[in-house]
Amino acid sequence: MARIDNFNDREAFTFYSNFDEYEKFINDTLPKVPRGYDSLVWNGYTSVDDPSFVGSGDVDLLNSKITSFIDPPALDNSIEKIKELFSLINLGGAFAKDRMVATDLPIGVFDFSLASKGLYRAQEYYCEALNKIIEPDLVKKISNNPIAFTYTQNEGGLPHTYNVIQQQEGTFEIAKMTQYVNGLIASGTPENEAKNLGSEKFPKAKLIFRTTTKKVNLIRRSKTLKENEAGNEKYVDLFIDIGGLSSQTPRSLMYKAMPCLLVAYFINKAGIKTRILGMNSGTESGGIDSREGQRNKRRFVDTFVIKEYEDNFDFNEISILTADSRVFRWKMFKAITTSFYSKLNFDVGSGLGSNFRGEGFSTMFERYKNFYIQTQKAKGGIKNQNSRLMFSSEVTPDPDWDDDEMMRMVTDEFFRIVDAIDIEFNGAQLSLPRIKEREIARQVDISNLRQRLIGTINTATNYDESNSPYSTSTKDIQNRLAKRQKLTDDVNKVIRVI
Repeated sequence: MARIDNFNDREAFTFYSNFDEYEKFINDTLPKVPRGYDSLVWNGYTSVDDPSFVGSGDVDLLNSKITSFIDPPALDNSIEKIKELFSLINLGGAFAKDRMVATDLPIGVFDFSLASKGLYRAQEYYCEALNKIIEPDLVKKISNNPIAFTYTQNEGGLPHTYNVIQQQEGTFEIAKMTQYVNGLIASGTPENEAKNLGSEKFPKAKLIFRTTTKKVNLIRRSKTLKENEAGNEKYVDLFIDIGGLSSQTPRSLMYKAMPCLLVAYFINKAGIKTRILGMNSGTESGGIDSREGQRNKRRFVDTFVIKEYEDNFDFNEISILTADSRVFRWKMFKAITTSFYSKLNFDVGSGLGSNFRGEGFSTMFERYKNFYIQTQKAKGGIKNQNSRLMFSSEVTPDPDWDDDEMMRMVTDEFFRIVDAIDIEFNGAQLSLPRIKEREIARQVDISNLRQRLIGTINTATNYDESNSPYSTSTKDIQNRLAKRQKLTDDVNKVIRVI
């Protein structure tokens, strides 16, 4: 197999465990970038020429930790659209038989109006005498008083019992943060700065809600696969590609991120845990749509974890890091320049290059996934080694679209990714008839159904054949091509019985 060359020395991939680590790289590296490298760096980011473009004219705010999404009405409206989607569509099949309950969506954790019988306040147990949280398994309820709790520990060889207060999870962290912030203010720190420092020091200081939901585990129906073998994982990694042309807005980028957020919520209901990562990438301008067009173009991909597999789902935080102009323009534009300079020794210029799209994005993403897996293996404790269970939404909305047009795009992309996951876990014989039935119920044009299913097949079997050290191996390419042919034959059988 002839490999496409010039991919092994013009590409820089980096993984960061969280956004704070990524921002530290940006802030540490930016002073080393020669002034004059581009129109945004030459002033050292000490002033704002166009506040409407970056979301604020306050440099101190832009450089601080952003805690609330820049466009609350757009966020609220998108939540309503999500509720509508899950209340109208029966996702069905191997995932769950019944309809999703919209008010179960944990994206409403800051909105008490969304609370329902499925949403409850998680509890913690605080011992005032010891000033610490006690593990629930160590707490005992007093039988004749349903709201009284105790905790006993050995002290000097003798048991000592303490009273314990039951309270909503997060209350203890909030109290510690409040005490810390008040201390800073008392010592002369400005209130806004003190609050930002408090949020950074106590990131878990928020009230926790959880949902009572039935979980239906997905089980790949192959007896030949062992528990930890690729194809039988209970984890999925979702990458949200950040940014776009200068016309993009926080509202449109929020819709761009939404398919991955919906997938994360949905498959979590099915018993599969998700990690959500932000993806900041760029390439030299021109010829970026194809693999050949990328051949001589320098390009970088940086990702950072937003939500770990076990973390609660915080739509506000995810929206800030993927769709807030104060982040994707002010902070991420710094990252573009610093990544090109420090990792590729290249001046990308004032235009800051271009985003990947089309085939160029798909093959680049395959290479990045292989790098990502190797990086996680090196750190130990990797949970997902199957690149076929790693996805990025590939849609780019037009900022001029109305909300209905945006949601049609989101819905189609949501199903494209979910169907690829369904096929990987459950096999084509079960998945494809179910997908066909659902698409007919959605009144999708039957003449386009085969193309729609083939698109899902291609997503599930994509590969890269460059000379990059992170390219798909020849053996894996052969396996994926064989799998693609088999799945295509299965699609044709499904189409014939429509």
